[in-house]
Amino acid sequence: MDPAETLWRALFSHRWWFVAALVVGALVRASKEDTILPVDVPRRYRALLALCLGQASGVLEHFLAGASWRDAALGGLVSALVAVLGHEWVVERLLAGPLRGGDVPLPSALMRRLPLRRDDAGPGPNG
Repeated sequence: MDPAETLWRALFSHRWWFVAALVVGALVRASKEDTILPVDVPRRYRALLALCLGQASGVLEHFLAGASWRDAALGGLVSALVAVLGHEWVVERLLAGPLRGGDVPLPSALMRRLPLRRDDAGPGPNG
């Protein structure tokens, strides 16, 4: 199934936790040091950032969609967990080989050119 079709189905069936999980995952990905955005969240705080963004999505669901606080908080927690675990299971483990860096690529307009690592620079003067 096409990812765009999956997103549209989630939107039209009001599965907000799924949509929020995609948005949370994208925002956490955009907070890494290789983007041009002025935010650089250290690795150890990214799960906490995902949890906070997930709970913010729950608050939005409460006020905009009229969900109860219990359902909104649970939806926020689920969306944060799906974003974090989805990154760990899918990106880090299943796609680590094809991506070689373990990160989902962003559009090149959002990416910053990082200096080459020592092992990426090619052979040194001694071969």
